[in-house]
Amino acid sequence: MARVNKPLGKSLERPLCRRYALVLVSPFNVDIATWDVTNQQRWRWALGMLADGECEALGAWPATATQDFLLRECLRERGVERIDGLLGDEPLARRMGVPVAVQPMKGAGVVARARASQLHAKIERAVSRATPFSGFHSVCACVGRILEQAELAELARQRRSLRAQWRARGLQTPAPATRL
Repeated sequence: MARVNKPLGKSLERPLCRRYALVLVSPFNVDIATWDVTNQQRWRWALGMLADGECEALGAWPATATQDFLLRECLRERGVERIDGLLGDEPLARRMGVPVAVQPMKGAGVVARARASQLHAKIERAVSRATPFSGFHSVCACVGRILEQAELAELARQRRSLRAQWRARGLQTPAPATRL
């Protein structure tokens, strides 16, 4: 059986959460140079949102029918058991057997959508600066770096939020964990 190509970095090969309330899928175009010709290829990236509003990047892949059919298996291998709704690509949702999410979203969905649009702008900017790419793996390396940086930024934001909550309660902020 063929496999979804996954060279998007170590953090994007790690296990994922079991259940996502919403998965936001967004397309972007990439120029890939082969010999003397530059071809434009369509890619997708996905952001998963948990029921509590927390988000994480799920990865990126070429927008081909082969990759779409194999994507569900790839996510299942990484631990995803259920997706309650997919927003942004109705045909992909049908091919994956996932319900299509309906708008309008409230609360956490609005926050996730805002985060997705910020991340999409970063991906588009980085891809436009780095084009044309030499091939599949160079696209993966570029997009993987962006998604990994977004994950690190989200973790830092969560830490700041927790520290603010501790201070608001008049408690001393716990010391950062030391690495073993």
